[in-house]
Amino acid sequence: MSKRFFKSTLFWAFSVVLMLGSNSTFADYAVVIPKHSPSIDEIASQIATALPDHKGIVLDKAEFKRIYKGQFNLIVTIGKDVLEAVNNEATLNDVPVLSAFTPRQSFQLRDHRAAIFNDINLSIQIKLIKKLLPKTTPRIGIFYPQSSVFFKKQINLVSRTEGIFLISAALAKSDNAAKMITNFINKNDLDAFVFIPSSEIYDPHSLAAIFYSLYRNEVAAIVYSPKLVKNGVGGAAAATFDKKIVTQTIIDEVNSFYKLGRFRSPFFIPKIANIVVNQKLSRSIQLDVSAFTNESQIHE
Repeated sequence: MSKRFFKSTLFWAFSVVLMLGSNSTFADYAVVIPKHSPSIDEIASQIATALPDHKGIVLDKAEFKRIYKGQFNLIVTIGKDVLEAVNNEATLNDVPVLSAFTPRQSFQLRDHRAAIFNDINLSIQIKLIKKLLPKTTPRIGIFYPQSSVFFKKQINLVSRTEGIFLISAALAKSDNAAKMITNFINKNDLDAFVFIPSSEIYDPHSLAAIFYSLYRNEVAAIVYSPKLVKNGVGGAAAATFDKKIVTQTIIDEVNSFYKLGRFRSPFFIPKIANIVVNQKLSRSIQLDVSAFTNESQIHE
């Protein structure tokens, strides 16, 4: 038997297992995904089968639309596209929805909605900087979208509680972050700069320009994705959630929902992050990351 045939047969069998009973109403909650693939199905299946007293079912968007008749008392959405589709469906307004693997800028706070964000919490990034610069009270810069009340609250909270100098600037869509960064660095004498995920203020071109300006001024770039920590001029270090951490948080909150009959909070953020470092770049800007490996973790 060829490897290709074996893999395709295995995936077909796995999909059949996921879809058994998809035309039945005997399921307490639905885990709705964009479309079936081995990686997404594996995560969704873990969520759907984690609770011994409650049955879940994995459906893609099209399957959910076809069979949904009000039979689920909880919907778990995976990804931004599924969340938007659910939010646009008026018949689901009163159904509890837990969204996961979605950036916080996609989440709309409303009744019967909760989210598990997979973009990093600011307080974890600050804790990482304090570990990287233990002998000083670091001066940290951050840009955030003017439209985001959430990030403004997070910045105010961290500024009060973490004992650091956090200098922020709210940017509108029309502002050019790349053109603003050099003056921002020099004016505020920064030791580090924190990036938050925002398509409103960053694009690939502006990110590259900002990374280069930070590097030239020996300012540590602290990012939210391992993809931004690379061998060239990019992030010096990242605090990031992996799929395993986010998936377990989803399972915990589904379990909590059925115990309490409601969501504990409108949003949840995993409390443990993985650390990814660029050793070469960090050394070139006099940043000591010798204590960190790519298997290190940080706790909020």
